[in-house]
Amino acid sequence: MDSKSLRIEARAPDRRVVCAMAPEENTVLVAAKNPPPIFYDFDPENVESVKLRHILVETEELADDIIELVKSERTSLRDLAPGLSICEISKANGGDLGWFEQDSEDLEPEILDIVFGVRANTLQKVKSKRGWHVLVVEDARHTIQTSLSKRGAPVPLTQIPRNQRDAIPEMIKGTYCVQTMGCQMNQADSEKMSGELQAAGFKEIDDPFRSNVIVFNTCSIRDHAEQKVYSYVGRHARRKWQNPEVTIVVSGCVAQQEGEKLLRRIPEVDIVMGPQYSNRLGELLDSVNQGNQVCATEPVHIMEDISKPKRNSKVTAWVNIIYGCNERCSYCVVPTTRGLEQSRPRENIKEEIKQLAEQGVKEIVLLGQNIDAYGRDLRPRDSLADLLRFVHDVDGIERIRFTTSHPRYMTGRLIKACHELPKVTLSIAAVRLLYSNRLTVGTSGSGPDFLVSFFLQLCEYFHVPFQSGDDKVLKEMKRGYTAKRFKKIAERIRMYMPDAAISADAIVGFPGETDEEFQHTIDLMEEIQFDTVHTAAYSPRPNTPAAIWDTQVAEDVKAERLRIINEQTAKDAHERSQRYLGRTEEILVEEGNDKDPTQVLGRTRTNRLTFFEGNIDELRGKLVTVKITQARTFSLTGELLEVIR
Repeated sequence: MDSKSLRIEARAPDRRVVCAMAPEENTVLVAAKNPPPIFYDFDPENVESVKLRHILVETEELADDIIELVKSERTSLRDLAPGLSICEISKANGGDLGWFEQDSEDLEPEILDIVFGVRANTLQKVKSKRGWHVLVVEDARHTIQTSLSKRGAPVPLTQIPRNQRDAIPEMIKGTYCVQTMGCQMNQADSEKMSGELQAAGFKEIDDPFRSNVIVFNTCSIRDHAEQKVYSYVGRHARRKWQNPEVTIVVSGCVAQQEGEKLLRRIPEVDIVMGPQYSNRLGELLDSVNQGNQVCATEPVHIMEDISKPKRNSKVTAWVNIIYGCNERCSYCVVPTTRGLEQSRPRENIKEEIKQLAEQGVKEIVLLGQNIDAYGRDLRPRDSLADLLRFVHDVDGIERIRFTTSHPRYMTGRLIKACHELPKVTLSIAAVRLLYSNRLTVGTSGSGPDFLVSFFLQLCEYFHVPFQSGDDKVLKEMKRGYTAKRFKKIAERIRMYMPDAAISADAIVGFPGETDEEFQHTIDLMEEIQFDTVHTAAYSPRPNTPAAIWDTQVAEDVKAERLRIINEQTAKDAHERSQRYLGRTEEILVEEGNDKDPTQVLGRTRTNRLTFFEGNIDELRGKLVTVKITQARTFSLTGELLEVIR
């Protein structure tokens, strides 16, 4: 049996099953002696087609020079091709050759021999009859592996109790509803799946119990996540008894984690799919329409989106720059549910941002499970700092944020890049004056004050989870840094940007954590004073080493520590909020206030939620100045001064 792709037949009694799964582990994973792999090793036979870009030159020496130029100067084949390539077919398009299948007769055999066996986004040098090619596989389309079993008849309606039949609302054909649980990555995946469904002709509705297609995009980061998903899905299984056209999709991390077990437990489910298949939902639905049940959880190269995501906001947009995580924190399920790291090419990221700017989006949030690791899997390597410099100047984009950072990879070079990337270069002295509020914000729309305040694009907000303030706990968590190292990161951020907001995540009650070790976490919080901390009591997760340790902390102890850390979080957040009182802040208006129709809401550059009176139809997407009159723990209220643009 192929160890890379284990095909599993789920024994749902009345369904034909299509499964694409990695081998299922029967026991909780233990820490590996060897480091985890950096890249997936995909079987070339499972690569359906590839997208190529190249430069054709006459000599190997020139090909080597191009490779070195791309590596050292951070330029690209796209930029170099028009001036250097002798390929008349592609040079005008930046060397873009387009898509090719395995049996293509339009591609030279020397190139065809290698491109289906190399990793995407890795520079290659190939000799053909026409000369020397410097090329890269920009994208790859993988075949979804399937196995089938015969499908039985649906549950007869007469077997369903009448009171249950009568209580089920009537389905609206051709509609869908996506219910999202969890992090920003899941929200971005839901937008992709919505785009896929709309491209397939479905219309979004808010009522999940009347939708034709119901998608549960799940999160497994907390305890009992699986039970909650089974409870949600079970309600819709009854709908399927009444109307077999109801299509149930379970996606996200619980789907990846449970795989065929979910199919066996609830055979009414049509699709179980990992997050790596979010932009291929349309293909999976096609298989369902052919009478199949689909399980897609096998590792796959994540393609660039074919259908456009259906964005939930007209002002702010998520942009994935890296998928997966190569870290192996002893408590975390993410590496097993979201897979290994895969960075997107910087040119594709910038193109997506340009398209969003053309649609009127004002703020971009760059996303990654471990965003500071961006580019280390690319060849030549890239970095988040260089990516920020590459994308920060897109016209129309007012703000750029990024999340989530890992302290192990949060470098001084990255922090400095965040400081140095306004559209107008500022001296450190001017910035410090601004952030200490000694420089009055100009309201005339001109002059140095206006330039300093409103041409800053990269926001002064950092989300850097510390998880614990104790070195022993951090070591057992396998986080790869110390409390002292984290403090230096915070010091460096505030050295360059004294007013910057720093938020974080923290876990209490990790196995073996003592009262003294917990107190070190509180001490670190008191010293740094975070703008907010997202807290959680430790919960054992499947396939994680810490889950089976015999040093689990009692639930009542975890609850008490969670109470204490939440009090500290609220105290620090309230104190940090007070610095805004009386100040004039730049706010990007996002939405109306659901609780008060006379108000709109937006965020400061430091990500503080701010309310003020205004008309959302007139102000949505506008940059405005607001004088802060009230400072609460996690939000502000103010008075509108001026609409900037």
